Amino acid sequence: MKKQNIFSAMVTALIGLLVFGCTDDPKHGPEPTCVISSSNLEALSCMLARAYFLKTIDSSGRTVYLSQNGDIYDQAQLRFMKNPFLVGGTGVVMQGGFVGTVAHIALNEFGAQSINEMMATVEQGDSTQLPFLRKLAEYVRMGKLSDPTSSPWSFHEINSFIILPGSPKIPIQESLENMPEKTPEYCAAIQLIFNDVQKDAAVYKIKGRIPDKIKDQGFTICDLMTVAEIKDVRNAAPIESWGYPENIRQWLSQTIAPKPAHGMVTGLPTSNFEWVETNLPMNQGGSGSFVIHKETGKVIGLVSNDGGTSNTTLLTPAHYLVDIYQNALDAEGNTSN
Repeated sequence: MKKQNIFSAMVTALIGLLVFGCTDDPKHGPEPTCVISSSNLEALSCMLARAYFLKTIDSSGRTVYLSQNGDIYDQAQLRFMKNPFLVGGTGVVMQGGFVGTVAHIALNEFGAQSINEMMATVEQGDSTQLPFLRKLAEYVRMGKLSDPTSSPWSFHEINSFIILPGSPKIPIQESLENMPEKTPEYCAAIQLIFNDVQKDAAVYKIKGRIPDKIKDQGFTICDLMTVAEIKDVRNAAPIESWGYPENIRQWLSQTIAPKPAHGMVTGLPTSNFEWVETNLPMNQGGSGSFVIHKETGKVIGLVSNDGGTSNTTLLTPAHYLVDIYQNALDAEGNTSN
């Protein structure tokens, strides 16, 4: 009996060394732990904004730029331009000074689809596009500029940044109108470093000093659901997200902060359909919002698009973000739990 007790003690000790050895080994230090950050989703969800002008050619073949109100500038006048176009969505702060979002927020060519989208925006009551559209129609009719529906224009981005939640609207708007190339106060400049258009996931890097409000904060890889974890999600599971409108000019209150949205999972990825289906109510600016699976506290996906129906919001599965986020960490020499 005594020999059996000694043997049992030795086995127990050996298991302890195998399981907890890293904690006691000074060479390794304690094992990293996963701390779920979902409780900070509201505080880490930022408005992602991009300021840009449109670039095309005039009737003489000269490169010119157009502002939000339709004024035309040449290359030499570019630094004096004001009133840029503003578009964006939602980005969420991640550990290491990064921002996770979806890839489709990045601007592509300005063509027929862009014109149709602008017209739809005007029909919905956004009058900020009216001066531009009226001038655009006149320029094209007179042959002053190339027709964007047949000869796509391009975007000339001058600034990308995140607006921290709880920031005042008016000083940010004024700064953007008068000094669009300068990152406004209460904001942080960002740069796109990794993206996957097919999977609709992207990672930006915060440039310069990280604001104290989000320093050492952010989601980690541990917060993002794996393929196996998403497979275990049940239909009708409750979800939550925090998002912004597409354009700061559409913001009605004096403080810029994300708005909550609640819903449930209505369909999971399959071999033929890679997205997570939900009934999450979300406007267009909610693109890029992290969506929390409330039963586990983990991120199940990122708001991608409306799925073609008014009651369906599709999510980019969270694990699509993992690879490009890991690439970003590796490029910086960082690690994430």
